[in-house]
Amino acid sequence: MRNKHWSIADIIDLEFFLSQDEGMDLDSLARRDRTIYTSLTQVVQKNETNVSTLLLHWLNARKIEAAESDGDTPLPGQTRKELFFFLTWGCLFAGLLTGAGLAFSLLSYSGSNPVNVATY
Repeated sequence: MRNKHWSIADIIDLEFFLSQDEGMDLDSLARRDRTIYTSLTQVVQKNETNVSTLLLHWLNARKIEAAESDGDTPLPGQTRKELFFFLTWGCLFAGLLTGAGLAFSLLSYSGSNPVNVATY
């Protein structure tokens, strides 16, 4: 996972997991986070211990844990990705349909009346 940049979905998921941790027992959170940190021996050995990298690995470990415990429920970041994907394609389709309809209505010519080209 070298040089992975944060995405908007990652930030949304980070906020989701941090809000889940609010009000929980600090000892259980510390044990869980220590387990995640000790499993990252490859990252620590390569001296990639900046906060952003460690936080991203923590987030990925939490995503894997959430997928194993409740695989049917998507995370908020994944929901945002899918919604953004469908909205993008929906807007593109609507724009093409609208543009084609406008072009057809302006450029259709029956041949019986003269056309003023300056209006187009």
